[in-house]
Amino acid sequence: MEEKKKEITVIKDGARVPYSRSIISQSLTKIGLEPSIAYHIAQQIKDELLREGIFELKVEELGRRIYEKLLKVSIRTASQYKWWDRRKEIQEPIIILIGGASGVGSSTTAFQVAQRLGIRNVIGTDMLREVMRKVLSRELLPTLYESSFLAWRAMRTSVFTNEREKIISGFEDQMRFVSVAIEAIMERAIREGISIIIEGIHVVPGFIKGEYLKKPYVFMFTLKMDDPGRHKERFILRSQETYLKRPADYYLGHFNEIRIIHDYIVSQAEKNGVEVVDSYNLDEAVERITNRVIERLLSEIY
Repeated sequence: MEEKKKEITVIKDGARVPYSRSIISQSLTKIGLEPSIAYHIAQQIKDELLREGIFELKVEELGRRIYEKLLKVSIRTASQYKWWDRRKEIQEPIIILIGGASGVGSSTTAFQVAQRLGIRNVIGTDMLREVMRKVLSRELLPTLYESSFLAWRAMRTSVFTNEREKIISGFEDQMRFVSVAIEAIMERAIREGISIIIEGIHVVPGFIKGEYLKKPYVFMFTLKMDDPGRHKERFILRSQETYLKRPADYYLGHFNEIRIIHDYIVSQAEKNGVEVVDSYNLDEAVERITNRVIERLLSEIY
């Protein structure tokens, strides 16, 4: 009679579950490991356990073995795993604000960071503005109905000393109203313990109350693109995506206004001590933001 093949069992909170290379490798890909490397580590650990004659182990011991393997990859990767493994000990939600002018990639960056950190909720300020348009009339808040870089056209005053003042005045008027919605979402997330990333052009340092930003689990970043030429290229690439309702020509036709707002948002970040991240290289921007979040949260745990 053929001997039954022994299986490795992992004990977690009193429950016994089979050792799964797929589940382990999936969790490792969330911290940035290539799928092939993640699966290789999961297989290595299984082989070692079988050689050692260990067929039952606690989840804490499994975590220790994974951590030791990741140390051989890099200290940063191991630290990210430690954070992921201890995430359940953090009672407060993670709230991340990612701002930047049109075209710098706040939406793409936010979704990538959310994936890396396991945050399920991402909301853009353009969506908030759209909701506000449904409940507040054009007569009441006219700037809300214009593009952020053209909001000055809806202002009731037309006395401006220069082009920059005109564009920034309209943008600030619109932004003040959207900032109220941003803070309302933050309050709800804090109250109900919901982790969330809020991204968009209306996430501007100096317009979000400091009482929120002082909390250890609230983070704020501003994206920038120093090279105007590369910034222009982003709009061309975006226009090739079918879900965008406006062609690149619309944004390129107002590129000067967009750059004025870009520089204004960056200056606000520098003035208020908010970290500015160059977003030309998406992978580097995501890595930088993710690492900042993990480093601070790890310091809260240990």
